[in-house]
Amino acid sequence: MGGTSIPVETPRSREHLLELWRIAYPLVISSSSSTVMMFSDRLFLSLYSKETLAASLPGGLSSFVLQCLFFGTVGYVSPMVAQHLGAGRPDRGGAITWQGLYVALFGALALQLFIPLGPSFFALVGHSAELVELESQYFAILLHGAFFNLGANALSSFFSGIGRTKIVMVANPLGMVLNLPLSVLLIFGYEPLGLQAQGIAGAAYGTVASSALTFFILLRSFLSPAYRVHRTRNWAPDRGLLAGLWRFGLPSGVQMLFSVGAFNFYVLVLGGLGIDEQAAVNITLSWDLIAFLPQLGFGVAVASLVGRYVGAGDYDTAVSIPLVGMILAYGYGGFMALTFFFFPGPLITLFGGVGDHLTYERVHFLATAMLRLTSLYIMADATIALYRNALHGAGDTRFCMWMASAFSWFGLALPSLFLVRGLGVGLLGAWSWLTGYLAVMAVVYILRFRSGRWRHLSVIVEDPSA
Repeated sequence: MGGTSIPVETPRSREHLLELWRIAYPLVISSSSSTVMMFSDRLFLSLYSKETLAASLPGGLSSFVLQCLFFGTVGYVSPMVAQHLGAGRPDRGGAITWQGLYVALFGALALQLFIPLGPSFFALVGHSAELVELESQYFAILLHGAFFNLGANALSSFFSGIGRTKIVMVANPLGMVLNLPLSVLLIFGYEPLGLQAQGIAGAAYGTVASSALTFFILLRSFLSPAYRVHRTRNWAPDRGLLAGLWRFGLPSGVQMLFSVGAFNFYVLVLGGLGIDEQAAVNITLSWDLIAFLPQLGFGVAVASLVGRYVGAGDYDTAVSIPLVGMILAYGYGGFMALTFFFFPGPLITLFGGVGDHLTYERVHFLATAMLRLTSLYIMADATIALYRNALHGAGDTRFCMWMASAFSWFGLALPSLFLVRGLGVGLLGAWSWLTGYLAVMAVVYILRFRSGRWRHLSVIVEDPSA
């Protein structure tokens, strides 16, 4: 197999680095805008009350967990479009994306059934009555607006699949620009406009409005004449493409459901240690998002290029792509790791709140230690993002599904429950376990991709009318 040396040592590898960067940098900027939006919402909520800050992560993460099955499925539009493009069938891109939009609509309707179950679930994991009420509000509003989130993912996956990601770079920041002032107005209220303070509900409404704006910007571009070669107005349901999307995308969705679900369970277990512990977790994860979400931009770019080269039958080049991606991902990750390790204090103080809302002496101590532990697993997180997406691009989604189903629950979620509830291990001990878990995951994904067992897979669906 190729790729045994550092890829930038050859002129062709430098070409791949530039090609990857052209696809990745708009996605990184897009991911960064999403990060800023989520970070600022939590920051605003920390200024509103300690309870709304504590409730925002469980409520928001639980709503996303339920969306994961469909989010991961429609996200597979990107590798499908890329492989068809590599195989010389760009005309199939539009039809593939429409099937993704139909899956998004079906998923959004199905998710409404879970809204009444929110309060019972949060109460079941041992949260206080006050937190349950706030978490349930946030959870319900985000699920009401799920279609815009799922639909925007299908459309952005089309653009990443064809390697034209600048529109995604425009759409998401515009959504963020709407979200920031709107969230402030809705969270804190504004008497001259007759707006009452809505707290955590206001943050949720701002998020949904932002997703809606992003969706319509992407849809308008998708339908423009610039993408006529991809037949983007071919909106008719296509049995073969829909079956292909479910075949390869559903395992991706299941993998996302299990891995994010396990992490959500882990966060809920830590939240059961107390409101100070939950606040420390929220602060740490707010900064962790800034380190992690841009890495997803590099990962999606890797999936797009791997898919394109696999579709063209150039497997050796496909193998080298995640190695090239490491140059970008590790550069950014290294900077964030050093920041978290050496300068955690100023990062945490930003969440100090005003007045008597937040008293953070213990929270500050916990979050400082957690950020330093986080700096130890940032590179593992980046490696997972690159190699798991490389496997997705190659069509090896079933392995990722089984890996996530088994390891995320038996390697993280259930052990954390045993550590915290059974052995009485505290927050920092449980967070240290997460560091080791991610390191093992990174090694497994590298070994699977390097094994080449994905070479016999193909996501190409022939057009019966051709």
